[in-house]
Amino acid sequence: MVFYWYKLPELLVRHQLEQMMSEQDLGLVEEVHFTVGGDHGGGRFWITLKVMFCLSSKAAISRLFQIASVEYSKDSTPILQSKVPDPIGETLG
Repeated sequence: MVFYWYKLPELLVRHQLEQMMSEQDLGLVEEVHFTVGGDHGGGRFWITLKVMFCLSSKAAISRLFQIASVEYSKDSTPILQSKVPDPIGETLG
């Protein structure tokens, strides 16, 4: 049995938006950048999401979130693909 969890990036960002910036800052948003990355080690694979809001007259606001974890000791692409990347990729695509 492989234990895993993931958060859908779209829902996570919506939920965290009020914590990330003020209503005034929302009006200053010029661009939003998303970066997704993963790593395997210590018996698990995890995926992180970085969200960066580029504002017109202030410094960018960015946050890093862990959005997935698969507890599996081997670096097995088929196992990882069957658990996490497809559901996450579908919401980002």
